Amino acid sequence: MHNRDILLLVFSLGGMTAGVLWPDIGLLVTPWTVQLLMAQLFLGFLKVDFRTLALLRPADALEVGLIGAVKLLVLPVLLWAITTWLAPDLALSVLLLSGISTGVTAPFIAAILNTHPNRMLQLTVLTSLLVPLTLPGLVNLLMGQRMEIPFSHMARLLAFILLPPGIVVFLLKRYTPRLIPHLERGAFSLGMLLFFFITLAIIAPFAGQVSGNLSHMLLSLGLATLLALVFVACGLGLSCLWPHRIDSLSAALALTCINNVLVAVFAARFFGSGPTLLAVLYMFPYFLILLPMRWAANRLKSR
Repeated sequence: MHNRDILLLVFSLGGMTAGVLWPDIGLLVTPWTVQLLMAQLFLGFLKVDFRTLALLRPADALEVGLIGAVKLLVLPVLLWAITTWLAPDLALSVLLLSGISTGVTAPFIAAILNTHPNRMLQLTVLTSLLVPLTLPGLVNLLMGQRMEIPFSHMARLLAFILLPPGIVVFLLKRYTPRLIPHLERGAFSLGMLLFFFITLAIIAPFAGQVSGNLSHMLLSLGLATLLALVFVACGLGLSCLWPHRIDSLSAALALTCINNVLVAVFAARFFGSGPTLLAVLYMFPYFLILLPMRWAANRLKSR
């Protein structure tokens, strides 16, 4: 385990723990959650070549399309069907969490894990563009519940988070390229601080739910852990099915790093405490599974 790996765990889990123990402090940071995510995305974009969005090779487009289809359609439908059979009361929570887009922090995490930030950017953009259509459609079709969220609302929020940092980094690379290496040198340290405050800000509003009902919390945490394992396994499995088309770590990260914050926000407003708590608690197994995920992907590549 590298020093960076240890710091990632310390700062991310430390922020979540602080948010549960001292929610009043976290609530001071919560109004700045979107800005913190934008700053994190800015750091992730420093290592991204934006030409990859416009100049997708056929092989790249196939990989992005396959992973995107599994992320937004195949995986949520399969998990919903299994959950409906085993535990119907949890089906909506599982559908919402598994059907959300690849997370906006994925390019930054990809840089830490030494995989492909460009691929993560492509998947983040693709799934973010499609999820305002796919997720409400799946909920309406499979659950018979209408998501009373205008498609434009979700799309605007994702665009607001993605576009400004992307435009700023693009302009910096175009007009002040000598500045980029200096920014990259401080990106990791600043990124760790951002992870602390992002996780603190996200979990603080839900601290009462996390600590208030122990049995409910443990059930949601166990389900979140199981989903994280399934997401990783599906990503690694895709690379086994198409070893020359799909990079194992990229696929696993794209399926596992998700916009659970969006799910928590929308679920709290429209679907109640069950889906909200699952989305919030997903952060705990997600950060813990990143390093085993990289180890498993490296083992697959070495075969």
